[in-house]
Amino acid sequence: MGDIETLLAGCDTLMATYDFFGSVLWVFPVVSSDKSKTEDLSYSDAVAYLQGLGPTIEKPGLMRMQAYFSMFQSALRFIHVGGTNGKGSVSTFCAAILHRAGYRVGKFTGPHLSAFNERFAIDDEIISDQEFARALAVVKARNEEFQSLGEGSQLGGLSWFEVLTAMAAFYFGENTAVQVFEVGLGGRFDATNALDGALVSVVCNVDLDHVHILGDTVEKIAFEKAGIVKSGLPLVTACSDQAFPVLEKRAGGLDSPLVWLKRNKVNGQESLQLPILFRTELLAPLQLEGLAFLAEHLTELSGADLGLSGAYQRINAACAVYATWLFMLSTDSAPAGSQSLTRLDFERLWQCTLIGLREARWPGRFQLLDRGFSAILDGAHNRLGARALRASLEEAYTNKNFLFIFACFENKDYQNILRELIAPGDIVFCPVLSHARSMRSAQEIVDFASSLGAQARACHGFAEALQFAQAKAQELPLSLSRGFADRLIITGSFSLIKEALEFSEGVK
Repeated sequence: MGDIETLLAGCDTLMATYDFFGSVLWVFPVVSSDKSKTEDLSYSDAVAYLQGLGPTIEKPGLMRMQAYFSMFQSALRFIHVGGTNGKGSVSTFCAAILHRAGYRVGKFTGPHLSAFNERFAIDDEIISDQEFARALAVVKARNEEFQSLGEGSQLGGLSWFEVLTAMAAFYFGENTAVQVFEVGLGGRFDATNALDGALVSVVCNVDLDHVHILGDTVEKIAFEKAGIVKSGLPLVTACSDQAFPVLEKRAGGLDSPLVWLKRNKVNGQESLQLPILFRTELLAPLQLEGLAFLAEHLTELSGADLGLSGAYQRINAACAVYATWLFMLSTDSAPAGSQSLTRLDFERLWQCTLIGLREARWPGRFQLLDRGFSAILDGAHNRLGARALRASLEEAYTNKNFLFIFACFENKDYQNILRELIAPGDIVFCPVLSHARSMRSAQEIVDFASSLGAQARACHGFAEALQFAQAKAQELPLSLSRGFADRLIITGSFSLIKEALEFSEGVK
């Protein structure tokens, strides 16, 4: 087998990717953009252009993105990840496993905490400012060309999220062999759903969120999220019983194999159980062997070390494992000659999987912060996320109360979020945040948290909320054996998480 460095040295215009078997997965040309049509942009110019674009069109649809990609298609092979909560975590686990298995993998996620760059990563390395500006310059030129020709002249230019999706397709198509794309909103009409090349779909879970766009029942939202399921291609889901029939109907109508990681609770805690399988006769033989192997290793998966903390990450990791194995062992992804894989090959892939799960990193999801101050950061911004956070806290701190700093956007169902998150005896500090989007009134949060039996106080900003919380901590019995947990909990919005991280950077 040739050395990858030797191969690349002899092929200046080629890139090659090795898979976990040690063989070349594919060799593909690097396509250079047309410099004559692409202006040079600075990073600040690129961000300003992006921020100046309009939001998603008023009437949802994929016509514009489909028309754009018909002109500027990239060769992609990816896992498509949707759901109400956990999309970013599942995407991160998937990318980490694929990377450890030897693939050069691109990951497109959102939202970002500090910079748009965070949405684009290759092998866990975030895109540089220079490459971000270059990718946006290419898409900007293409967007202008699109608007001047054919359907584009009637459909108009791309929205900001559509531009981000187009940037990811261009950048990853040029630099990676496989990809993971996280859905932005919903699924059926999400910009990522216009991409060709999905080999596996994941719908982590479904709950009430963005009801003004996706519908006011779990079933309606499930219908929107099920829109990413593709004909004949497998779907992995951990949806609840209420949403599952909607996804099963969609998968059945498209002859799509289905792996259902049905949630199971033992002593109040979720545990993994063997998935329930539908239409697996439509899978490739190698995929069936992979499912059988994973069934034998379910206990080991249940106890695997995870790089992401929180009780809810166990089911996210399982979704990622099943999705990546179905992806890697599909006819389109498995290398030539792999039809005769040995037990040793599967064992090697399993070890890569365990290492990937352990090495995964994703900020703002039950993140343990010990820089500047001690806290748990979690961007739980809807009912299901708050419920999962509370379960994780109670697993980590039995019979304890908590000190919270909480803020959320005005359009969030803050009362149901707080019902899931707050228990009598907790203490909540509610900062007033300055943000382009309207924030929920701190006093409204204080009043409702108080009605749930918590002590609550409004604060002028994050710094004041942290100061009050730290002062209160000095007054309370915070040892592990009494009273309150030993960490502050910061949650409710990723904007609040961003402020906490930025503040921690400045604390000496």
